[in-house]
Amino acid sequence: MIQKLKISFLVLAFLSFIFLGKHSAQGQNSSSDKIDLVNLPDGVEKLDAYLDAIRNTHNNNPDSALSLIPEALKLAKTQKDLTKEAEILFSQSSAFSTKGLTNEALESGRQAIRTAKLAGDSIYESRIISFLGTIYGDMGNFEEAAKQFNQALQISVQQNDSLGIINGYLRLGVVQSFQNQEKKAIEYYEEALVIARAAERQSSISSLLNNIGTAYGKQELYKQALIYLHEAELLERERIGEINLNYFTQLLSNIGQAYYHLNNYSKSLDYLVEAEEIILANGESINPIAKVNNNVNIGRLYTKQGEFIKAEKYLNEALAIAYSSNSLPSQQVANEELTEYYIIIGEFEKALETSRLANDIRDSIYNAEKFEIIENLNTRYEVEKKDAELALLTELNKSRTFQRNLLALLSVITLVLFGFMFFSYSNKIRSNQELLIKQGELEEINDMKDKLFSIIGHDLRGPFQGILGGLLLIQDGTFHNNEKEKKELVQKLIESGKATHEVLESLLIWGKAQSFDSNPEKIDSKKITEYSIRLLREAARQKDISIVNNATDELTMLADKKEIEFVLRNLINNAIKYTNPGGQISLKAQKAGNQLKIDIIDNGVGIPSYRIPSILEINQIQSTSSTKNEAGSGLGLVVCHDLVTKNKGKIKVESELGHGSKFSVYLPLA
Repeated sequence: MIQKLKISFLVLAFLSFIFLGKHSAQGQNSSSDKIDLVNLPDGVEKLDAYLDAIRNTHNNNPDSALSLIPEALKLAKTQKDLTKEAEILFSQSSAFSTKGLTNEALESGRQAIRTAKLAGDSIYESRIISFLGTIYGDMGNFEEAAKQFNQALQISVQQNDSLGIINGYLRLGVVQSFQNQEKKAIEYYEEALVIARAAERQSSISSLLNNIGTAYGKQELYKQALIYLHEAELLERERIGEINLNYFTQLLSNIGQAYYHLNNYSKSLDYLVEAEEIILANGESINPIAKVNNNVNIGRLYTKQGEFIKAEKYLNEALAIAYSSNSLPSQQVANEELTEYYIIIGEFEKALETSRLANDIRDSIYNAEKFEIIENLNTRYEVEKKDAELALLTELNKSRTFQRNLLALLSVITLVLFGFMFFSYSNKIRSNQELLIKQGELEEINDMKDKLFSIIGHDLRGPFQGILGGLLLIQDGTFHNNEKEKKELVQKLIESGKATHEVLESLLIWGKAQSFDSNPEKIDSKKITEYSIRLLREAARQKDISIVNNATDELTMLADKKEIEFVLRNLINNAIKYTNPGGQISLKAQKAGNQLKIDIIDNGVGIPSYRIPSILEINQIQSTSSTKNEAGSGLGLVVCHDLVTKNKGKIKVESELGHGSKFSVYLPLA
């Protein structure tokens, strides 16, 4: 659903206002142009010619730009023109970014900022800083992106640069939108809109109106969204001959989607068809993602209206464009929409195939992110270890420095010998105690690291080897004449895959929890428990386990919704694992002082009493097997404990071996 929302309403992303140099591009240089550049005599004219060539190629032909930049930099340094040198370095950063060379792009951008600062060009400096923020945003490092955008915004405010201020607020809004903080995004967009209206910057006004409308759409406030989207549409239709077709297509598609969600299918189709006509008339100049988005939206609309032949045509076109453009998120969305279409028309085999493709693509997207989290965990451990070692060395140096000073002082002031001896002794004890504390912290970090990587080694590497070995047996034809054994092996491979996925999911959630603050909001206890149960009801059904939800609508909590959803999902999943077929799981919510208490109760196998006090501690994680031998690492409970603690709550465990378990989650009442 999240992926569909992203493609249904396209937000104006970082590329909306990327600063592409001090002059606009006017075509593309040929090889003969390069020969002419070489033959020009050194001087201002040659430097300007190189600059024009670089401006025209750094985005659409980065290799050509990069081949020209060394000579251009040499000319700029010879002429001591810092302003042009800064622009050349910025173009180099942009070319590297276009090629996907992120580190090189960031380094060139920083050099450009230093040079612009030396040239005294603050406005240009702010543009380059903002471009670095764009790179960080594309990397998914929204914290650093926001930091860069804020810095650029402050410079723009000091210089009274209205365009820079507008772009600063816009980018900060986009950062919030990419993190699903739509209300905060709207606040930034509104700030920018006031300034854009005052400066009569029509293109900026239109883009901001689209983003505000999109933000309301993502909150399912479609009538409010249309107010802003239609105002943007009116502005664009008045700018005949100046319309950015990619942007206008996106705007029309957004309006069509808003009408779709309001069940006004006739209006929706009018806007989507107009967007399609622009796409067909302008071919390659339209962004492939916008093409996929519009075709998916039209296909979904025709499916809703029962015009299945038309629906299938548009959905297949969307899929073809997604694959030709190598856009994995677009491929995933197109396959998911085709899956729903095939289910509606009863083509279940096709639905199964497109669903499998969508899941494979989703896994390829998410696995890269999860393994990056694991790498970040390792890096974080190394940083913490070095910090702890540095703290120990600092304390040791302080102690030694003090002792040297004390000895020098004793040689001069003999009359206060006993006083200083007492002071030295007391300080030494205190320093040693602090050193012991630091040493203990370092050992604790080291133990946590060892335990964490043993989990990764045991619960990830082992299952992967088992999966690989099983697949090789199937490939070799070992079970050619024994379908029963083959099916049993496949089932074991599926269970291993599920267990491995759970460990990766827990590592991902835990890693993100260490890096980002929680975003508390009011959460209805009935809705969040129903949602968590719905996701796991099929797993319970397969074990003939009933799940009863006794939570009521009246109780609400104040917590991060996504983090608490993970907690409840994990606890319910554990209850299913450790409950025998035919068992029962029940959930209930009630007040407990100034907290909301949610109980997850099962009549399963229970937990040994000696394990209960340490079951939520990372250094006590133990792998266990469930009632059907589903593997479990215990990492999920540790992550649940961390997330609930982050949200100012606690988890309480009650269990009796052979008589089931009760996990109680306490969170602040809203």
